[in-house]
Amino acid sequence: NKDTDGANAAYTDFHDTFAANEADIMAKNAAAQSNIEGVMHEVRDAIAAGDWAKASTASTELVNTVKESAAMVSGTSSGSTLPTTGAGNVGDTGLMALALLALGLLSAGSVVRRKAQR
Repeated sequence: NKDTDGANAAYTDFHDTFAANEADIMAKNAAAQSNIEGVMHEVRDAIAAGDWAKASTASTELVNTVKESAAMVSGTSSGSTLPTTGAGNVGDTGLMALALLALGLLSAGSVVRRKAQR
Protein backbone atom coordinates (compact mmCIF):
# COMPACT_ATOMS: atom_id res chain seq x y z
CA ASN A 1 0.00 0.00 0.00
CA LYS A 2 2.80 2.41 -0.68
CA ASP A 3 0.81 5.48 -1.68
CA THR A 4 3.10 7.29 -4.11
CA ASP A 5 0.23 9.39 -5.46
CA GLY A 6 -0.85 10.50 -1.97
CA ALA A 7 2.71 11.27 -0.91
CA ASN A 8 3.30 13.27 -4.11
CA ALA A 9 0.05 15.18 -3.57
CA ALA A 10 1.04 16.04 0.01
CA TYR A 11 4.50 17.11 -1.15
CA THR A 12 3.03 19.23 -3.96
CA ASP A 13 0.67 20.97 -1.52
CA PHE A 14 3.58 21.73 0.80
CA HIS A 15 5.77 22.89 -2.10
CA ASP A 16 3.06 25.20 -3.47
CA THR A 17 2.53 26.82 -0.06
CA PHE A 18 6.28 27.19 0.42
CA ALA A 19 6.69 28.71 -3.06
CA ALA A 20 3.91 31.22 -2.36
CA ASN A 21 5.72 32.36 0.80
CA GLU A 22 9.33 31.78 -0.21
CA ALA A 23 10.20 35.40 -1.06
CA ASP A 24 8.88 36.62 2.30
CA ILE A 25 10.77 33.92 4.17
CA MET A 26 13.96 34.68 2.25
CA ALA A 27 13.60 38.40 2.95
CA LYS A 28 13.33 37.71 6.67
CA ASN A 29 16.01 35.02 6.84
CA ALA A 30 17.75 33.53 3.80
CA ALA A 31 19.19 30.68 5.89
CA ALA A 32 15.70 29.62 6.98
CA GLN A 33 14.53 29.57 3.35
CA SER A 34 17.56 27.56 2.27
CA ASN A 35 17.19 25.06 5.12
CA ILE A 36 13.53 24.39 4.34
CA GLU A 37 14.20 24.04 0.63
CA GLY A 38 17.07 21.60 1.18
CA VAL A 39 15.01 19.30 3.36
CA MET A 40 12.05 19.56 0.97
CA HIS A 41 14.28 18.16 -1.77
CA GLU A 42 15.25 15.24 0.48
CA VAL A 43 11.55 14.42 0.94
CA ARG A 44 10.87 14.76 -2.81
CA ASP A 45 13.82 12.56 -3.75
CA ALA A 46 12.91 9.85 -1.23
CA ILE A 47 9.32 9.73 -2.51
CA ALA A 48 10.54 9.54 -6.11
CA ALA A 49 12.86 6.66 -5.18
CA GLY A 50 10.06 4.86 -3.33
CA ASP A 51 12.22 4.83 -0.19
CA TRP A 52 9.44 5.15 2.39
CA ALA A 53 11.73 4.91 5.42
CA LYS A 54 13.87 7.75 4.10
CA ALA A 55 10.75 9.76 3.14
CA SER A 56 9.42 9.39 6.68
CA THR A 57 12.72 10.44 8.22
CA ALA A 58 13.02 13.38 5.84
CA SER A 59 9.43 14.51 6.50
CA THR A 60 10.14 14.48 10.25
CA GLU A 61 13.25 16.54 9.58
CA LEU A 62 11.14 18.91 7.46
CA VAL A 63 8.70 19.46 10.31
CA ASN A 64 11.59 20.20 12.67
CA THR A 65 13.28 22.49 10.14
CA VAL A 66 10.08 24.50 9.65
CA LYS A 67 9.75 24.86 13.43
CA GLU A 68 13.38 25.95 13.76
CA SER A 69 12.99 28.35 10.84
CA ALA A 70 9.89 29.88 12.41
CA ALA A 71 11.98 30.48 15.54
CA MET A 72 14.76 32.05 13.46
CA VAL A 73 12.35 34.37 11.67
CA SER A 74 10.38 35.31 14.77
CA GLY A 75 13.53 35.80 16.83
CA THR A 76 12.40 33.49 19.62
CA SER A 77 14.00 30.34 20.92
CA SER A 78 10.66 28.56 21.19
CA GLY A 79 9.36 29.58 17.78
CA SER A 80 6.17 30.87 19.35
CA THR A 81 4.39 33.60 17.47
CA LEU A 82 2.03 34.32 20.36
CA PRO A 83 2.08 37.92 21.56
CA THR A 84 4.32 38.50 24.55
CA THR A 85 3.40 42.15 24.97
CA GLY A 86 0.32 44.28 24.49
CA ALA A 87 1.49 45.12 20.98
CA GLY A 88 -0.53 42.27 19.47
CA ASN A 89 2.19 40.66 17.35
CA VAL A 90 0.45 37.94 15.35
CA GLY A 91 3.53 36.40 13.75
CA ASP A 92 4.13 35.08 10.25
CA THR A 93 1.15 33.21 8.82
CA GLY A 94 3.21 31.85 5.94
CA LEU A 95 5.50 29.89 8.23
CA MET A 96 2.50 28.69 10.22
CA ALA A 97 0.95 27.37 7.01
CA LEU A 98 4.23 25.64 6.14
CA ALA A 99 4.38 24.10 9.60
CA LEU A 100 0.85 22.77 9.26
CA LEU A 101 1.57 21.32 5.84
CA ALA A 102 4.78 19.75 7.11
CA LEU A 103 2.80 18.14 9.92
CA GLY A 104 0.31 16.90 7.34
CA LEU A 105 3.14 15.43 5.27
CA LEU A 106 4.49 13.74 8.37
CA SER A 107 1.05 12.32 9.13
CA ALA A 108 0.69 11.06 5.56
CA GLY A 109 4.07 9.35 5.89
CA SER A 110 2.97 7.67 9.10
CA VAL A 111 -0.19 6.35 7.46
CA VAL A 112 1.74 5.03 4.47
CA ARG A 113 4.29 3.41 6.76
CA ARG A 114 1.54 1.69 8.80
CA LYS A 115 -0.16 0.43 5.65
CA ALA A 116 3.13 -0.89 4.32
CA GLN A 117 3.72 -2.87 7.50
CA ARG A 118 0.41 -4.72 7.15
